Amino acid sequence: RILCANFSTMILYLLSSIFLGQIALCRANGLRNKGSTAEPVKTVVLVESLCPGCEEFIQTILVDAYEKLGPSVMELSVIPFGNARIVDAGKQQVECQHGLGECDGNVYELCAIQNYPSIEAYLPFLECLTHVLKPGYDNSTIPPCAFKGCATKNHMYWPSIAACHETQYFEMLEKASQSTPDHEYVPWVTLDGQHVEASDQFIAQVCDAYAKKGGAYPACPQSASNNEWLAPNKTIKVCTDRKTLTEEAALKEIV
Repeated sequence: RILCANFSTMILYLLSSIFLGQIALCRANGLRNKGSTAEPVKTVVLVESLCPGCEEFIQTILVDAYEKLGPSVMELSVIPFGNARIVDAGKQQVECQHGLGECDGNVYELCAIQNYPSIEAYLPFLECLTHVLKPGYDNSTIPPCAFKGCATKNHMYWPSIAACHETQYFEMLEKASQSTPDHEYVPWVTLDGQHVEASDQFIAQVCDAYAKKGGAYPACPQSASNNEWLAPNKTIKVCTDRKTLTEEAALKEIV
């Protein structure tokens, strides 16, 4: 009976995931057809799970920007690796700026992204975690319930994320390392390969990049290319790059 119950649960999650995926696809197609006149701006955001500035940027700026601009204007991807580094691939040693807890958090986030690669699916999960995870240095693993709660809230099948975390820990971090370009700090934002400051003018920056490609979109003001309008009023506090890691930085060896 337990086996049947678990199987039924898995089927329900699978059907739910397919349904939500179709909704996301329809929404994306609808947004693309709304005033889209150019290719979207390739927007890459480098973060790490326990960086205070990353949490602030996702929570207060990035989610709102994507809700307003959507896939018509932004081809958005988020990479949770940040200032971590692979110390020894042979021994599967990884160092994360904010300790073992951050390595742990990065892997859970990467596993969620791998299982639910649509930005419409995983961005709400990342945003949920900004309200749950305590930012700052943590040299202990984080209780899985923190991630399970956000996964369940966003209709993600938790057992598959947990299994990925258990069996692909180093693999996920290694892949993320390879996808993470050179940077000075996080959150590190690039628009079509060009770095921009993470600030409260992020929407204007994206709209400006889109306008330069010949695009126009209702949520983008006509003055998006105005330099005064682009001037940031508030910048996000950042976590500096791996070169500034202290001796406290955690070294995790996955066995």
